[in-house]
Amino acid sequence: MKSKQPGSKSIDLYRRLILLILFGLFFIFTLVVIIIYSLGNIDAFTWIGKVQQFILNIYLNIFIIPFTFLFGYLFFRPIQRADQEAHEEQLLEKMKDVFLPALEEKLVEKMNELLDSTVQTTLTNILQVSASIQEMGITAVKPHINYGELRDRIARSKDRVYISDTGLFQKIHEFEEAFQQSALHQVPLRILLLDPKSPVAKQRSIDLHQGKGHLESMSRLSIATIAEVYKRLSLENLELRFHSTMPALQIFVCDNEATIGFYFHGKESQVVTQVEVLIKDKKGEYTPFGKQIEAEFEKRWNLATPVPL
Repeated sequence: MKSKQPGSKSIDLYRRLILLILFGLFFIFTLVVIIIYSLGNIDAFTWIGKVQQFILNIYLNIFIIPFTFLFGYLFFRPIQRADQEAHEEQLLEKMKDVFLPALEEKLVEKMNELLDSTVQTTLTNILQVSASIQEMGITAVKPHINYGELRDRIARSKDRVYISDTGLFQKIHEFEEAFQQSALHQVPLRILLLDPKSPVAKQRSIDLHQGKGHLESMSRLSIATIAEVYKRLSLENLELRFHSTMPALQIFVCDNEATIGFYFHGKESQVVTQVEVLIKDKKGEYTPFGKQIEAEFEKRWNLATPVPL
């Protein structure tokens, strides 16, 4: 709520005082009229009779005057106040446009004077690092994979869905609706898994589970599960392939967005840091990191063996 200015308060008080005086005079005049009227009919040729007739004649004419002032105060005052507030707001906006840039410039100058060279260098380095990260195509870094976001991206995809992983398909039933949406949109769905019979798969199993056979049994279950989902949902857009080389990255590509994970020793890729990357920038040109991710998937896909479903 806006507070009234001192000048506005004094003007408002002055108007109220005038209105009070007018009503006071009108009240006194009304009492005089009542007294004179109570005297009854007086000879009009006498001086008091002439005064009585004069007062009675003008009373009806001045009766409306104080009520006119009251009407104006009650109804026109709010309108005038609104106009005044609008004018004040316009004035404040103009003052802000004129003075704020100069104040900001002075503030920046003072801050630069107060900041020592070490702090300025640190801030400059942070800005440069942030800019270089964006130029590489990196848009976010997250502590682990978010399956909910991944399902939404797959369901919204219009051009392609590429997946390269080893253990994701323990959760394949959670992706059925997203895969079905990709089939409805006729989006190519490529799934690239590590061949469970390869030496690399056995070594990865040892690294993760200190024993052989776990990854093999898991992948066999994945093949059966994928085949069942493929037939039940009629996923004609789905292709499955096996590769037998140690993967460098866990890769999920949905249209122009990629999420990658890392295969650290003794840890599942889903629980380690995930990096989100744009394949191409706003100009339609490859980002450095995005180009490497796409090339990595394409290379492994072309060398992989198709798996019939």
